[in-house]
Amino acid sequence: MIPRLLITGMVIVLTWLMSVGAALAHPLAPSLFRITLHDATSGEVVWKQPVKQSAASQIRPELPGDCQPTNQAVKTDAAGAITETLLILCAQPLSGRQITFTGLASSDTYILAETVNEAGRKYSSVISGSSGVYTIPDALRAGQGHYGFFLMGVEHLLTGVDHVLFVTALVILLAGAIGRLILALSCFTVGHTLALFAAWNQWLVLPGFWIEVLIMLSLLWMALELVNTGRPAQRFSLRQRPYLLTLTFGLVHGSGFAGALLTHLAPGPDVVLNILAFNAGVEVGQVAVVLVVVAALKSLTFFRKRDLWSGHRRMLAPFAYGMGGISCYWLLKLTLG
Repeated sequence: MIPRLLITGMVIVLTWLMSVGAALAHPLAPSLFRITLHDATSGEVVWKQPVKQSAASQIRPELPGDCQPTNQAVKTDAAGAITETLLILCAQPLSGRQITFTGLASSDTYILAETVNEAGRKYSSVISGSSGVYTIPDALRAGQGHYGFFLMGVEHLLTGVDHVLFVTALVILLAGAIGRLILALSCFTVGHTLALFAAWNQWLVLPGFWIEVLIMLSLLWMALELVNTGRPAQRFSLRQRPYLLTLTFGLVHGSGFAGALLTHLAPGPDVVLNILAFNAGVEVGQVAVVLVVVAALKSLTFFRKRDLWSGHRRMLAPFAYGMGGISCYWLLKLTLG
C-alpha cells in the first residue's frame, strides 16, 4: 500500500514539475540598485533590470522625497538589460535613508543593492520581497551583507527544478555505492565553484541560451542513464566515470548560477566573499536535497539493490521518463523560441 502511494505521489510531483518547470528552472534574475556617493547629500544612482523582468514585475525604486533626480539616461544592452542612470541631489544626508522597492513583494526575484562611499568602499546587500526596503548604511564595514548572498544561494538551489532533478537522479544512480556518491557530489560542488569564479574572471563566458541548452541536455543524459541502469554500464556513462562527468555537469550548472549572479556584481574587495557566500548557500541547499532523497531511498530499500531498474522499475520509470520529458520539452522551447 505504501509503495503505491509513493509512486502516485511521484507521478503527481513530476506532473507539477512539468507544468511549472519553466518558471522555477532559474528563478534568480536579480536586479541591481547601486548608489555611488559623491558627498553626504549627492550621488549617482544605477538601476538595472533584465528586460523580461522589467516588463513582468514593474519593480521600481522609490527615492527619498527630498532627492531631486537630474541627468537621467536609459539604455538597453546586448545582454537584454535596461539600465537607468541618474544623478541625485538631496536636501538631507543620504546615510541612514531608506530606498523602497515597489512591486518587489509580489515578485520571486531579488535586488542586489550596493552603496559605494566617497572613498570607494563598497557595501553589498540582498533585498527580497519579505523586506522590500534598502537602508543606505551609515558606515561601511567588512563582512556586511554576505548572509544575504548565502540565503540567496540556498533558495536558488531549492527552487531550481533543474538542479533538484539532477541531484536527485545522481543520488539514485549511485545509491548502491555510497563512497562513489560522496565523491561524485564533491566533484559536482567543485564544478559549481570553478564555474562561478571562472565567470567572474571572464575565463568562462557562455551565452545564456547555450547554458540553458546544456543544462537541459544534462538532465536528458541523467534520464537516459536511469533508464539504462539495468544494462551494463557504457564506457562514458556516469556509472563508469562519475567524477569526470559530475565535474563537467557541475561546471554547466554552475554557469547557470553565475549567469544570474555575476553580471550584476561590481568589482571590489567584497566580491570574492559574496561569491563564496552564495556558493556556500548553493551547497547547503544541495546537501538538504541529498539528505531528503537518501532518506526516501532508504525507506524504499534502494540502497540494498545494485540493479535498481529491475528492482524498482515502477518507481524509477515515472521519474526517469518525466525528467527526460521535461528536458526534451524545454529543449524544443528554447530552440523554437
